[in-house]
Formats: sequence, structure tokens, C-alpha cells
Amino acid sequence: MITEDKKTENAKIQIKNVKTAVGCRLSGLSVNSEECFFGDLFISRPPKKTLSPKDFVTFLGMNDISEHGDILRQHSIRASEVKAGLTAFERSDILIAKITPCFENGKGACLDKLKTMVGFGSTEFHVLRAKPQVVPRYVYYHTRLLTFRMELERKMIGSAGQKRVPMKAIENYRIQVKHSYLEQQAIADVLSDIDSLVNNLDQLIAKKRNIKLAAMQQLLTGKQRLPGFSGEWKLKRFGDVLKVRHGKSQKEVEVINGKYPILASGGEIGRTNDYLYDKPSVLIGRKGTIDSPQYTDNPFWTIDTLFFTEISNSAFPKFIFYKFNMINWRIYCEASGVPSLNASTIEGIEFNTPSSLEEQIAIAQVLTDMEIEILALEGQCNKVRNLKQGMMQELLTGRIRLT
Repeated sequence: MITEDKKTENAKIQIKNVKTAVGCRLSGLSVNSEECFFGDLFISRPPKKTLSPKDFVTFLGMNDISEHGDILRQHSIRASEVKAGLTAFERSDILIAKITPCFENGKGACLDKLKTMVGFGSTEFHVLRAKPQVVPRYVYYHTRLLTFRMELERKMIGSAGQKRVPMKAIENYRIQVKHSYLEQQAIADVLSDIDSLVNNLDQLIAKKRNIKLAAMQQLLTGKQRLPGFSGEWKLKRFGDVLKVRHGKSQKEVEVINGKYPILASGGEIGRTNDYLYDKPSVLIGRKGTIDSPQYTDNPFWTIDTLFFTEISNSAFPKFIFYKFNMINWRIYCEASGVPSLNASTIEGIEFNTPSSLEEQIAIAQVLTDMEIEILALEGQCNKVRNLKQGMMQELLTGRIRLT
């Protein structure tokens, strides 16, 4: 297993430091301040700046904003390239997705790190601009509260699949206390510290995923050999080491706490083990939406029906699973109708493999250890996000005050 590097250890220390530092700054004092409307904190229809056609602006589409409130990508374009009708915003404004399901899923961001002073984006964004003597990130963190999303979800209007949150509903949302400017800044600073920690962990996870991808490309092709193994690899067909059996419903093979993901185009829809009917097996979707995977270690998509593969004693199931990860299944799908695979196509695909079962097992173990490390980091990151959500609820509602 890969030894945990210095950056991972620092991330663990940071989690403890954030908890300790925040704990020292909290006083548990009650608040008697009156409620106010959320709209008292911001301008909902900010004026637009006049631009020269040659000015550079930033474009943000809905896909450029994460469900965790981060800006994933920024696109610099000339003002002359901006299409009419796009939503205008400026640095330090707050974006909130107005349409379902983006609103419920948390799409939105604080634009204090916008590359240009002015930007444009999807027409499905609401723009909030903090009023004078209001801290932008204080406004932003209110929009990250689960209670904010849940309450305003009930205020959405429109037909199914096209429901939107009206700006008026956001303005009329009531907050329990309007903190002073100094306390707004203190709250924003604490929560921003946690955001920085989450971002560090996200970067570390991305780095580990890239390392794993590189290892897969080297180890699963024989370009790099593990110590103690030699000899040429052989070119085989999958049909030499496995038999594709009839499709099964996802529900028939799903296992709680299973080892391997069952994925649809919308994400993971279940998990399964590597053994079915007392036979080693690897699952693959038979029919469904085939698209580029988010990560190379999650290659399978399905609507409902799965193939299961009965693997012979000459191959290690997890090694075959990783080999499946490296295949671009789209090129093997039937061209017309809903993308689908058939058994003979899968069995006919050629792949390189070491003759030694021991080398297959060793390669699979190295990659599995990498997966375990990534999952542990993801668990850490989720814990910090949950900590942040709890702290936001306490701080923004005034249940706990900063000293």
C-alpha cells in the first residue's frame, strides 16, 4: 500500500487545528436580535457596467459551477463575444442556480475570485450583490445552508422539470439574525478557513486519482512490471478467460456494501460483489447511456440490465475488472438506437495479460490499495464538509456567537 504522504498528514492536522481554533472562538451566547428578510442583505438586480467590445470578461456556464459551491472553470472572452440575454455579474457577487435540479443540488458560488471584474453566465443564475456594510461571503454562506435550499425548494414555480426559484422568494426568505459587519466578517473567515481545507483535500484526492490512472496505464499494459515478475505478456481474447452470461436486473445482483460500482449516466446506482452464483464475475451494463466516465475507475453504465461474466481459474476477477476499466466501450456499442453491447462483442475484445496469476493478483492489489487511500481521503473530505454545514447552521442562525 502506498505510504501516506506529507500532504495527507498535514490535512489531518489542519482538521484538528480548525476544530480547536473554532472551539476557542465560540462563546455559546444567545442572540435576541430580531429576524430580517434575506433581501435586506443584498441587491437583487444590480446595475450593469458599461464595457468596451475589446474588454475581457469571464463566462461561467452551469457546468462551470460545482454542487459544493466552487468555480470549476473560468472562460475568458471578449465583451464583443457575449451573446445577448446572458446573466451579467461582477467580482464578489453571489450566484445561485434558479432551475431544478441545480438549485436543490447546491449549484452556486461566491465570485470573489473571478478573474475579471465583470462576467456573464447562464440565464439560469440569480445574481445577489451584497449591500454596503454587508460581507459578500456572509451572504454566500446563507445560500449554502440546507435549510435555505429546503425551504425555497417549496417555493419553486413552473412545470415539472422546469421549476425555478423566484427571486422574490429568495428576498422574502427570513433569517433569524442580522449580524454586525464585524461578526459577519468573523463568520466568513472561519467558514472560509474550512473551505480552504476542503479545497486542499480535493486537490490531494485529484492528485491521487491521477497517480492511480498513471499506474493503471503502466501496470495494466505491462509497460511497468512489479518487482519479482518477468516474462512476456500474452495477447488474449476476453472469451479465453470468461463467458458472458445472460443479463440480470440490477436489483437481482445489487449488494449492500458491495465491492464494485454499478453506474448509470447520472452516477452510481448500486454496488455488487465480484462473485455471483459461486462463480468469479465482473459486471458490465448491457444497455443504456454510454458516455465518458467521470473517473477511469468507474467505466460501467446501465439502465437496468447487466451482463455478468463467469471468469475461469486462469484469470483474477479484480484484474479483469481493472482491464475493463481501460476499455472505451463506446466504440463497441451498436450504432443505432439505445447504445448496447452483446456477449460476442465483449468476448471478442483482445487484451494483453501476464501468464502468471500471481502477477495479476499483485497488480490488482496495488491498484486496490490506491483505491482504499482515495476512499479514506474522500471520507475525510466529507467529514469536513459535514462539520462546515453544522457550523454554518449554528453561526448563521445566531445560536452560537463568535467572541
